[in-house]
Amino acid sequence: MTNLMKKNIKLVNILVIMGLVLAFAQNFAANYTTNRTRTLEFLDPHHVVIIQTYSKITRHRKKLQHILRYTNNDQLFEAINHTEPDYMPYTKHASNATYQKKILNQAKHYHYQVQGGKLILTWHSKKAKLKTLPIVMYHQSRLTLNGEVQTKMKQNTITQPIIKARKGKNAASLQFMTPIWFKVLLVISILGWIALIVYGIFVKQRKISLR
Repeated sequence: MTNLMKKNIKLVNILVIMGLVLAFAQNFAANYTTNRTRTLEFLDPHHVVIIQTYSKITRHRKKLQHILRYTNNDQLFEAINHTEPDYMPYTKHASNATYQKKILNQAKHYHYQVQGGKLILTWHSKKAKLKTLPIVMYHQSRLTLNGEVQTKMKQNTITQPIIKARKGKNAASLQFMTPIWFKVLLVISILGWIALIVYGIFVKQRKISLR
């Protein structure tokens, strides 16, 4: 448009200016509509505002305020569900829709509990059958089903474990096993810091003695 106006042709200049005005007007209208909608939402004392797509959240502001101010348990995670698969192992099948369908929508059939470094799922099965658990597995994950460590199990396209549930009550625990190499590096790092501190003290004492 700048190059067109350099030609200094009156009709071209008018058309360029009209095009700019229309573009800015359209952008202004869209911004005004969005800002007005958001402002009205924030002013509504009964509406919870969340400015993104991939979350499911209770719309009752008073309920959410009570949870945030007066509780310290899992109620917040029941009132808010983040539906983006941030922590899913990367596969071409991982998506928001898949995560919603296979993880979040199935979670209501299980009781979740955290003990130490383990996530424990319990549920009741009417008969013995294959079941896909609403969790995902990593290379360092260890799954225990009804007291037995599962070493050979199938996984679906997003690395959910497919296990054989027994009739009645079932319990599965998921634990992340820290690799040996990580522990070795941690020990080396700690020893390195200790050696550095000792060396620093030695150098400082030597400087003092030489004065």
